[in-house]
Amino acid sequence: VLGAIVAEFCRAAVGQLRTAEAELDSVEDRLLEAGTDEDRAGLKEVRRLALALHRPVAAMVGQLRNEVGEGEEALPGTEALDAMAGRLEALDQMVVHTSERAKLLHEEIAAQLAEDSNRSLRALTVMSALLMPGTLVVGIFGMNTGGLPFETGGWGTWSALVVAAIATVLFSPALARAGAALLRP
Repeated sequence: VLGAIVAEFCRAAVGQLRTAEAELDSVEDRLLEAGTDEDRAGLKEVRRLALALHRPVAAMVGQLRNEVGEGEEALPGTEALDAMAGRLEALDQMVVHTSERAKLLHEEIAAQLAEDSNRSLRALTVMSALLMPGTLVVGIFGMNTGGLPFETGGWGTWSALVVAAIATVLFSPALARAGAALLRP
């Protein structure tokens, strides 16, 4: 009876693992295309299933191995217990394999998200650095204090804008030499 229960448990667990493997295949295919938040949720479910299966299976294997004993004379029925333990160990290996595969895919998705985030931050940093010299010049001319150049006459604003643009243009090659690029992958 115990053998039939273990066999049915293994069949049910293998069915769940095959469904989980199909989900992993689907996530892997989508990951190679683009990767979405749905993939992360699916991977969490697969990892949760693998963890939920691993704990009881490992406990059952340990219990059956304790019942069989090491180096003792074979008691009646220990061959059946040993066979059940072997079957459960094979199932546990499948569970661990599925869990590791889900973990690797999860790490791949996290790496892609980090790469996308870094690319966006790099673009924002370069844009901020390019606008810094012009901002400094415009800030100086916008202080409304006496004695500033170009404060008399109607061309002072345009002159300040030209100085800001020239400062930005002169700063951009220095930024490029430092290794900043907007379109770098």
